[in-house]
Amino acid sequence: MHDQSNPSGAQARTSSTLPPHIAALGDSLQDLLSPKDLAAPPFNISTAAFYAWKRQNRLGFGDLVIKLGRSNRIRRLDLLLWLESRKGVRA
Repeated sequence: MHDQSNPSGAQARTSSTLPPHIAALGDSLQDLLSPKDLAAPPFNISTAAFYAWKRQNRLGFGDLVIKLGRSNRIRRLDLLLWLESRKGVRA
């Protein structure tokens, strides 16, 4: 059964289970980011890369994307945890 309260499929985390540098972001962790938001600092993920990674589900990136009508969004927390899990891993 799919949990409708968590459309990205990411497991719920409390601030005590997050790395300190991520937990420090507080309420902004639930922000939904657009491809345009990701193209700006600090992420600098081009929109072309966003759509290619989504289409290919590159390294699990596509699993982070939430479709809202015709829009694509990624929850800031999910993206930060995905980036954290990719540290030191070569593609």
